[in-house]
Amino acid sequence: ITDFTKAMSGFVRRCRKKNLSSESLDKLIGAHTSCTKAENLFLQVGQWIYSGYCQRLVANEKEDFDGLMWRAVGRVRNGETRFVRDKGRECGDVGKLRFVLVDEFQDFSEVFYKLVSAIQSRNSQVQFFCVGDDWQAINGFAGSDLSYFEDFNDYFENATKHTISTNYRS
Repeated sequence: ITDFTKAMSGFVRRCRKKNLSSESLDKLIGAHTSCTKAENLFLQVGQWIYSGYCQRLVANEKEDFDGLMWRAVGRVRNGETRFVRDKGRECGDVGKLRFVLVDEFQDFSEVFYKLVSAIQSRNSQVQFFCVGDDWQAINGFAGSDLSYFEDFNDYFENATKHTISTNYRS
């Protein structure tokens, strides 16, 4: 039961990271040919659990981290760049940022890329400083995609890449 629960939790997390609706997942599973009966059953149960999870989020007016990230992407894309937090004590506008530091860039994922792209679409002057170590890329299970790191110049125009070949931290 523990292993199944971990596998199913991972399945739901991956679906959320991909921002799949229940309908999108249904289509993907429908177009997929399972290799085994066990895989087919897992996908059927996963589809049912994922649909229920999404419905429960909506019914309880809740959101998980990935849902919040995708909501932020949508809001910035739609021009909502101002933010207020901590009961109004902190506010800002991502449309006016000059610099953004992205740490642990080797763990960058699609949702983070979409957020960065949305910010760039609202603020063409923003500059990104990304720091990462491909030797520490261990979060593929959590949705990170090393291709953003490896193909950095494809995702960021006019980028300059600097390599530090000596580890001064250790």
